[in-house]
Amino acid sequence: MAEESARVAQRCQAAKDSRELLLDSCGLRKFPDAVFFLMKGVELRTVSLAHNALTKIPAKLGVKFATITALDLSHNHLSALPDDLSALAHLASLNLSHNQLQALPEGLWQLPALREVNLSSNQIAAVQAVDFDPMQSLESVDLRGNPLFPDSKQVLQSMIRIRVEVDD
Repeated sequence: MAEESARVAQRCQAAKDSRELLLDSCGLRKFPDAVFFLMKGVELRTVSLAHNALTKIPAKLGVKFATITALDLSHNHLSALPDDLSALAHLASLNLSHNQLQALPEGLWQLPALREVNLSSNQIAAVQAVDFDPMQSLESVDLRGNPLFPDSKQVLQSMIRIRVEVDD
């Protein structure tokens, strides 16, 4: 535990210069609240929490890190996202691959700058084209490795405005 805390503190210190908070592979089961204090006043561009054991993301992450353009939450145990992620008005890239999502997170519709989202290797079975209508900036969606229903695959493959990747 002390080793994990020291690693997080070191990476927070490095993020003050790079503006990239890279907390991947830190063995986190819970997002440390101390990170919000350590990063106060830093306008981050990137946050990576990949390859941890997180089951949820704190609701205030969107408000506290409102300037980020890239968020990597891949390789965790997430089954949902907090609604407050809608505060991430500049978020362009979101990686939610290799989690336990069973549906498209509802907060996605409220991310005006989102261009690409990776939802591969989750448990998503049903998706409709109308799900993506509110997302005017969206260019790319990766849904490979999900147990998509055949009719969902067909609908997604017929979409013209957005590049959608699904398994054959």
